[in-house]
Amino acid sequence: ELPSPLDSLWPLMGPVVDGDFGPQIADYLATLPEGAPRTNADLIVRAESPAIANSATPLNPARIEGFRDVEASGGYDSADRGASLDEFMPEARAKLQALLDDQQLAALVFPTVPCPASVCHDREDPSYVCDIDDNYRPCYLANVTGNPEITVPAGITESDAMPVGISFHGRQFSEERLIGLAYDFEQATHARRVPTTTASLYDGGS
Repeated sequence: ELPSPLDSLWPLMGPVVDGDFGPQIADYLATLPEGAPRTNADLIVRAESPAIANSATPLNPARIEGFRDVEASGGYDSADRGASLDEFMPEARAKLQALLDDQQLAALVFPTVPCPASVCHDREDPSYVCDIDDNYRPCYLANVTGNPEITVPAGITESDAMPVGISFHGRQFSEERLIGLAYDFEQATHARRVPTTTASLYDGGS
C-alpha cells in the first residue's frame, strides 16, 4: 500500500495534462491542411457534429469529456498546473524517495495496469469487467515523480489469452539496475507470448 498521494496521482498529474494539451494540440493542428480543426474547442464541435456523433464510429464520450476538461483548465497559466509542477509533484517525488530509503528497496514491482485489455477492439464489450476506478493508476507514478520505469511481458490471461505486463520502477538514475532486473525477469520466466486475439503484423510468412 503506497501512502497518499502516491496511491492516487491523477489529481496532481491531471492539471498539467489538461493545461498543456490545449496549447500543444493547437500547435499541432496548425500544421494540418486547410479544413482541419485548429483548436481543442474545434475538436469538441467536430466530435459532436451529426456526421461523427451519428456515424458507426462516434468518438468515445470520455474523450469528449477530456476535451471539455482541457477547455476549463486555463492552459499554461492554470494555477492548479503551477501548483502541481512547483509544489505537489516535488513533494510526491520526495515521499517516494523516502519510502524506497526506509524500506531499503531497489525497485517497486507491480502490474503495469491492474486489468488486462478487452478482446473487443471495435465496439463496447459488455463482458469486460475491471473492478478499479482507474486502470492506468500505476502508470502515473513515473509521470509524476520523473523516476525511471520499465515494463516487460509477464504472460497471458487464462480466460482469453490477453497479454499482461509487469513494471519495475526505481530511483532517479537507476536505469541500469532496472534494465538488469527486467532482463533477469525475462530470462527466468520466458513469459512473453504472442497474443492470439490480435491480427498478425506479418503478411503470410514474410
